[in-house]
Amino acid sequence: MVYRGYHDKDSLPIKPGDRVKIAKGTPVMSMYPGRDGWQPVGRTYSVKVHHLMSGMSLTVGHIDKDGGLSWGMVHWRDLYHYCRSAGIDIPYGPSGKPETVLQTILDSGKVELVEPSWDIHKKDIRLHVRNPTIVWPGRGGYWNEVDINDVEVVDA
Repeated sequence: MVYRGYHDKDSLPIKPGDRVKIAKGTPVMSMYPGRDGWQPVGRTYSVKVHHLMSGMSLTVGHIDKDGGLSWGMVHWRDLYHYCRSAGIDIPYGPSGKPETVLQTILDSGKVELVEPSWDIHKKDIRLHVRNPTIVWPGRGGYWNEVDINDVEVVDA
């Protein structure tokens, strides 16, 4: 199963204390000074999971029962940056038409349509901004993290 967007930590297959294998070339984020962004590891190794991050999903808009698109409760500036981090190219600024911007987000495939409990005539458009990650202390005690979909459980 692929884990995209927010997931409660109890629903994830990996728990703190598990050992996981990280294959050579897997992108890893490190807090080590001088390392910027996600960088591929140079060798395969295993680590003990310290804790997990749940990931993030954001309601960016709604689809009405007749197919109309409308904004969610997110500022255009935040939406722009979240879309950029998810690899979606939308125009910067408040002048973008909601229908065009939301259709671009829908076409990306990085969304989930969810029926909210408060209105059965709409569906929420939830953008998967960040997948769950596993975190462990690395060299010098600096935190490292990797996407949960990019590791293999060695033992529990």
